[in-house]
Amino acid sequence: MRIQHTYKARIAVLLAAILLVFVWFVVPVSRYLASAYGREISRWNLLDEVEQYKGLIPAKKQENRALAARLDNLKTAVPRSSRLSVVLNRISESAKLADLVINNMVAGKNVETREITEMPMALTAEGSYHRFGRFINTMERSGNIVRFTAMDLRAHEKRPGIIAGKLHVSVYFNNDERQVK
Repeated sequence: MRIQHTYKARIAVLLAAILLVFVWFVVPVSRYLASAYGREISRWNLLDEVEQYKGLIPAKKQENRALAARLDNLKTAVPRSSRLSVVLNRISESAKLADLVINNMVAGKNVETREITEMPMALTAEGSYHRFGRFINTMERSGNIVRFTAMDLRAHEKRPGIIAGKLHVSVYFNNDERQVK
């Protein structure tokens, strides 16, 4: 009887030890593995999302090209009602970029044909020779056809190294209303 009792006690101790090993080692390891598996699933989901976005890249590039073309068209297709403010803003921005001082701007009478409108402007300005050149270059790259019809540049009477100038510039707009969006 004593042998059976010792045998039962050993089995109980062995089962308790197995349970203890299970609780101390197997449960934390299984929690870690479950967490690692969850992270791996998240990574796979992110990779699937990336693949979906990769498929959208060509369409978005095409959309960007279409928007850029439309923007280029809008630079020259300005509604008639806002053309004067566009010209004044372009002249002001070009002068600012060139660091040229505009003293006076006077709008001339518009000349309209069926296809185009010419908006002449008379300007008086001050700055160095290079600043006048930068101003002209910036105006020519403004998105419209620009023509400088007259320039009278002279040394400033009171400021050495500075040029005082009178410029006549015409800015042209397309009158095709179908292009104005």
